Amino acid sequence: MTGEEMERAIEFLLSSQASLDARVEQTNRQIAETNKWLEAYAGTQAELLQAMRQNSEEQKQINAEQRQINAQLLRANDTQSRIVEAQNRINAEQGRINVESIKDRELAWAAISALAASQAHTDERLQLTDDNLNRLAETVRRQIEGRNGNSGG
Repeated sequence: MTGEEMERAIEFLLSSQASLDARVEQTNRQIAETNKWLEAYAGTQAELLQAMRQNSEEQKQINAEQRQINAQLLRANDTQSRIVEAQNRINAEQGRINVESIKDRELAWAAISALAASQAHTDERLQLTDDNLNRLAETVRRQIEGRNGNSGG
């Protein structure tokens, strides 16, 4: 190999080495940038998982409250059914009452008073149920607003 060929070979090797060094440096920068993106993604994913856990816990609470309200509604419906049955019995009894008799009138007034007391009790239970439903609706509204407020920030 002549001196000129040797010199060209050395220039080629040096040029190739410089090009390789530049590509290695570019690859290292790309790897560093990718690592930054992966770290940011991992942080975002952790935040998302935390939000999902919190949402799951809140949903469990809402479901428990809904089950309680449903149980209260069932009890209220049962009470209402008993009152209707009692009212039907009272109505049947009232059909047989001899209004002319003082004793019969006293019985009728007692039945009406019992019905009024039962109705007042039912009204109270229904009001409690309405209040519970309103609290549940308010809880759900706050949860939804809380999530909407958190996702915007």
